[in-house]
Amino acid sequence: MAVESTNDSSRFENLQFAVGEPLSSPPPSGLRSLVARAFGPPDPRRPDAPKFAALVVHGVGQQTKFETLDMLAEGIARAAGGAVDGPPVARLVTVGDERLHRIELTLRTDGGTRALHVYEAYWAPLTEGAVTLRDVIHLVFRTIYDGIRNGTSEFRRWLFGQYRPFPPQVRTVAVLLVGLAALLSLILINTVIGLAVSTRWVGGGETVIGDGLYGDLSTAFNVLFVCVFAFVIALGLHRWAGRAGAPVFVRAIAGGLSVLLFALTVAVTIAVGLAIPLLFYLHRVAGPGHKLPLFPSAFGLAIVDWFNDRVEVFMPVLVVALLGAAALRFVVHVTRALGRAFRDGETRKALTIAIFVFAAVTALGLVVEVVWLALTDWGIGVSGSSALERGSVWALLIAGSLIIRRILVEYVGDIVAYVHSHTVDRFDELRTKIRERVYKTARAVYACRDNWGNPEYSDIVLIGHSLGSVIAYDTLNRLINEDVSGAGGVLTLGVIDRTPLFLTVGSPLDKTAYLFGAQRKQRGGTYALAATVQPLIQRAAYRPARWVNIHSRWDPISGEIDFYGLEPEGDREGDRLTVRNLVDPDATTLFLAHLEYWQGTLIYRTLLDALPWGVTHAQRASAETSCPHPGLPVAEGSTGLERI
Repeated sequence: MAVESTNDSSRFENLQFAVGEPLSSPPPSGLRSLVARAFGPPDPRRPDAPKFAALVVHGVGQQTKFETLDMLAEGIARAAGGAVDGPPVARLVTVGDERLHRIELTLRTDGGTRALHVYEAYWAPLTEGAVTLRDVIHLVFRTIYDGIRNGTSEFRRWLFGQYRPFPPQVRTVAVLLVGLAALLSLILINTVIGLAVSTRWVGGGETVIGDGLYGDLSTAFNVLFVCVFAFVIALGLHRWAGRAGAPVFVRAIAGGLSVLLFALTVAVTIAVGLAIPLLFYLHRVAGPGHKLPLFPSAFGLAIVDWFNDRVEVFMPVLVVALLGAAALRFVVHVTRALGRAFRDGETRKALTIAIFVFAAVTALGLVVEVVWLALTDWGIGVSGSSALERGSVWALLIAGSLIIRRILVEYVGDIVAYVHSHTVDRFDELRTKIRERVYKTARAVYACRDNWGNPEYSDIVLIGHSLGSVIAYDTLNRLINEDVSGAGGVLTLGVIDRTPLFLTVGSPLDKTAYLFGAQRKQRGGTYALAATVQPLIQRAAYRPARWVNIHSRWDPISGEIDFYGLEPEGDREGDRLTVRNLVDPDATTLFLAHLEYWQGTLIYRTLLDALPWGVTHAQRASAETSCPHPGLPVAEGSTGLERI
C-alpha cells in the first residue's frame, strides 16, 4: 500500500469531523459539460490528483442511518494512521435527483495528496414493519425444506459458460435438520409461555394448564434457562477475551466453551420442545394425579425440588443484582458529568445540587418502599413465596421470548424476505424497492462529475456487509449489464474498469445460492436465464479486477464464497474469475463476529490496498500497464507508475 501510514491511530479514537458546504454535481448532458468537453482543456487535476470513492451497503444489525458510513470512515482513518491529512469532512452532495451524504478523507501518499470519498446506500427503513413473525416462520421453514432437498440431490451452478457440479452439501443438510428441530421447539416453547400467561396469570385459574403440568413445565424451562444463562456468560467471556487481547489459548478455551454451551443449549431446546407435547399428554391420562408434577416420579422429588428452589431463587436475585449494577453505573456517570459541569462553569450550582438531591432521595425512598413491602409478613405461606419466585422466572421467560421474536423479525426476516427472490409473493415489491434504492445511490456515485464533465472518481470500491453483500451483488450486476448493453444511454459509467475491488464482508452469498437457488426442476434453461442478469458469473471481462470476501469461522451467517468463482489459474484473467476468501483475525466471538469485522483492520487495509495511490492512475487493460497486487513494488511505491 502506498499510503504513508503510521501506527499513530490513537488520535482517531475521538475523531473530529468538519462539515462542508453542500455541493451539486453537474449533469453529464448539461451545456457547460458538453462545451467543456468539446472545446475546453482537459481538467488539470485529473492526471495529478485522481479522486477515489467507496460505497458501502449495510447489512442486518445496522439499522441506524449513517452508522455504517461512520464506522467505515473511522476505520479507514484508523488504518491509514498518520497519512490522514486534516479532519474528515461530512458533506451533502446532489447528483441529479439523488441527495447523497458522504465523508471526505484526504490522505498523503507516495504520489501526493489523494481524496477518498465514502458513501452509504441506506435501505433499512424499507423493511421496517414489513415482515411479521408468521412470515419469518413460513419463509424459514421453506428455506430449510429447499436446502434439505438440494443437499440430497446433485447441486450445479451455471458459471462462465457451463454447468459446474459441486460436492453434495451433506454437512449443510445435517445443520438444517438440527435447525428445523430447534425452530419447532422454539415455536412450542413460545406458544406454551403465551398459553400459561393467558390462562394462569390473566385468567386466574388452572383451565388448560393445571398445577401439576405448570410445575413440570417450570422445571423444564428452568433447565433451559440455566443452559441459556451459562451460554450467555461464556459468550461474554469470549468477547471480553478478544477485546482484552488475551493470550491465544485463553481465547481458544473461551471460544470452545461458548461453542459447547451453545450446542448444549440447542440440544436442551429440542429436548424441551419434545417434552412439551409429552407432558400435556401424560397429564391428561394421569387421572386423579394430574394435579401433581410428574418429573419427581422420574428423577426423584428431592433432586427436582432442590434444583427448582435454587433456580427460582437465584434468577430473581441475579436480575436484581444486574439492575443494581446498572443503577450504580448510571450514578457514577451522572456524578462524573456533574463534576465536569461544575468545572466547566455551571452558574446555578445550588439549584443543580438541589435537583440531584431530590432525585436521589426519591430513588432511595422507592427502594426502601419495595424492600419494606417485600419483607413484611403479609400472611403469605411457603407456597405463596414459591409461586412468587416461580412467577419471576416465568417473567424472565416472557422477556426472553420477546427478545427472540425481535431477533427473528428484525434480522432473520430481512434476509429471508429479500433472498426468496425465486418465488412470487408479497415481498416482491419490497425487494424491488430495496434494489431501486441501492441502485440509484450506486449509479449516482458512479455518475458523479467534475466541472469539466469528467467522472469525479477514477476508482470506486463497492462494499457489502451481510445481506448488504447480496444487495451489492445485484446492484453491481445491474450496473455492468447497463454498461455492456448500452442501456445507460448517453452516460456510460465504465463500471468494470472503475471498480478495482468488490469487497464482501460477512456475506451469506454462498448460502443464498444453495438454499434459495432455483434447484427444483434442474432445468438448464432456468440456470441460463438466471445468469443473464448476473454478468459477474458470465465472463471474466465483466468482473472487477478483484473480488475479496472477508469472513469469520465464528460467524455462522458468513462463509467462504465458492459458488461464484473458479480456482486460480495463475494468469490475470484467471484472477478475475476467482473470489479471494480472507479470514478476519479480529472477528472472534461466536455470533457477535458478524458485527466485529468493523472493529478490526482487515476491511480497511484491503480497501486501501486496492486503490492505485501512485502518481499516474494505472489503467487495468493488461498486465503490462497495471499492477493490482498489493505488496509488489508498484503497490509499495518503490517504482513509479509513470515508468511502467
